[in-house]
Amino acid sequence: MLICFFEIFLNKGNIYCILGENGSGKTTLIDILIGLFIDEYEGEILYNHINIKDIDMVKQRACNISILEQDPYVLEGSVEDNIYSTVYHNVKKYRQRILDKELGNIYSNGIGISGGKKNRYFENTF
Repeated sequence: MLICFFEIFLNKGNIYCILGENGSGKTTLIDILIGLFIDEYEGEILYNHINIKDIDMVKQRACNISILEQDPYVLEGSVEDNIYSTVYHNVKKYRQRILDKELGNIYSNGIGISGGKKNRYFENTF
């Protein structure tokens, strides 16, 4: 799908919900907004009036972006336990997606890396 023009303003401190049918691009939109497809689109995505291609998106994801999935896993226990578990699960899942994306870039450029280097990359990136 090609988006010719799309404009949205998200304000700090607000909570937003992205709704749509299966396959309508919700996850792709999130992935673009968090910088996973930084070189795979044309146009601009601005964060505080700065193009996200000029921002350290790894730091932004760690400090300023939170994502809650549609059907989070619920543990038996306190609400606090569930919140921490959900945050940990989401961070772990998105870290893996980011790592897969970054390592995919490395492999697509013909550069292979060892398991130890992968682990060091993961530790240093997050």
